[in-house]
Amino acid sequence: MAELTPGQRTAMTARILLTTGLIVGLQAVLLGSAAVTLIGSVVLAVGAGLLIIAKQAD
Repeated sequence: MAELTPGQRTAMTARILLTTGLIVGLQAVLLGSAAVTLIGSVVLAVGAGLLIIAKQAD
């Protein structure tokens, strides 16, 4: 199996964080929880930032 580069590993982590943030944020919006929506938004923003860093690394 081929070993992943640091940029590819970072991109994988970013995609997981983006997916998690999106799911948590949408669920919180549907349930009407402002605090959980904020947490989901922060996770989504961190994932987006990591994805940008990963793209610059490769």
